[in-house]
Amino acid sequence: MDVKKLSAPKLEALYRQRDTVARGFVDAFINAGRGYETNTEIRESAKRGYDPLALAYCRAMDEESEVRHEMERRKRYHGSLKPIKSTTF
Repeated sequence: MDVKKLSAPKLEALYRQRDTVARGFVDAFINAGRGYETNTEIRESAKRGYDPLALAYCRAMDEESEVRHEMERRKRYHGSLKPIKSTTF
């Protein structure tokens, strides 16, 4: 999905969805007895490739981050969440 082409309402909805999923992993780590792990430790565990929870967490965080960065980019560009029109000459 190309987040750069989404309308403002669709981008906001996608952010809420992905943020909810990403935040759900906090409970998953706590329930797994791993609530003490830092983000760096989780990412290192995911890099090794043998930790399904860490892999899923990293994927969810990356997906949430993609949308959040697009929202920030749009606000910096023109102060709203409307898509930035590309200008090709």
